[in-house]
Amino acid sequence: MLEQKYFPSLTGVRAVAAIMVYIFHFNPFIPEKFGNRVFSFFDQFNAGVPIFFVLSGFLIASRYQGNVKSNWPWFKQYLLKRFARIYPIYFLLTTITFAIIWLDLHPLPSGTSPKEFNSFLLYLLNITFLKGFFDLFKNTGLPQAWSLSVEECFYLCAPILFLLRTRFNLFLQCCILFVFGLLLTCICSKINFFGFFSSLKFTLGVTFFGRIMEFYIGIKLFDLYKNQTVEKRIQNCFALRTFSGIIGVVLTLILLSNLSDLQILKTIIHIWALPIFIAIVLWGLLTEDSIIRRLLETKIFQLLGKSSYAFYLLHMGFLQILLYNFFNTNYTMVFTSLILISIAVYKFIEEPLQKIIVSRTSTTSLKNLNTTFVKN
Repeated sequence: MLEQKYFPSLTGVRAVAAIMVYIFHFNPFIPEKFGNRVFSFFDQFNAGVPIFFVLSGFLIASRYQGNVKSNWPWFKQYLLKRFARIYPIYFLLTTITFAIIWLDLHPLPSGTSPKEFNSFLLYLLNITFLKGFFDLFKNTGLPQAWSLSVEECFYLCAPILFLLRTRFNLFLQCCILFVFGLLLTCICSKINFFGFFSSLKFTLGVTFFGRIMEFYIGIKLFDLYKNQTVEKRIQNCFALRTFSGIIGVVLTLILLSNLSDLQILKTIIHIWALPIFIAIVLWGLLTEDSIIRRLLETKIFQLLGKSSYAFYLLHMGFLQILLYNFFNTNYTMVFTSLILISIAVYKFIEEPLQKIIVSRTSTTSLKNLNTTFVKN
């Protein structure tokens, strides 16, 4: 495989994206104090999710595009590395969440486990990422983890997209997947099977087929980046790309905050227009020596970025409720505690588990290679 590339500014962006999602879920800018316009603007901060998806498209392309092999050993190693990155901490926190449900220890967010359904079956849907295909179950377990179903679908499809790219245009492939999602919705919306591809809004907003273009934009961003010469990648040009992209994102969020009655239009802007401006911001961070880039590359933002996945999984659910009750609804203390706990979880659980799985995977691959060499 290609040597893994590290982009410090993009690690910092992950922290920003996670905090944006937190603000979206627990918007502190209440209308009574800040006014409806301010509240509505920050209510669009689920824009953190497309940031993650565009980043995923870019990073997976930077590490694997052009080096995919059409054999099972390569694909197995690829999947194990993706598994090590995403699954261990997710499995642990999901299991704890359902243990709380089974033991009835304390209340959880509404919809975490609907009483009319078997909680063990819901648990299986959660740990297999299948919940993200059902509108009725998407918010069960860790409610925010529906996005991991989208992410995992991209991980599975990415090598195939890269392999076929030499014969079939990548944009055409993405369009085919998008149309497939629409056809699936047309068929399944009439069946009414627990919300499985139940509506256009659900497919566009929650499934991989509806959000494929965000990953595509990330991949195209990498194409743009890799085609630049090294000398031109860092330029002192007043951060034109970075700031124009940020302005575009802000204006899009303002537009979205004023389209409350047009949900489908909002979703389309959210998944198609917003990612373009996000990509422009990322392009600027990759190619311009700006104050924002330097800030995102500081040690604190690197730490926050690396622990952002743990924060994303922890910021809604049993821990957030415990902290909320413990600090008597003090928003600042809850947020600060979540940050510190997420860093600890990353340092002492997530990172060690990932290293153990990756090291064992590498050792097994090396043994298999040696065995094959001896046999030959």
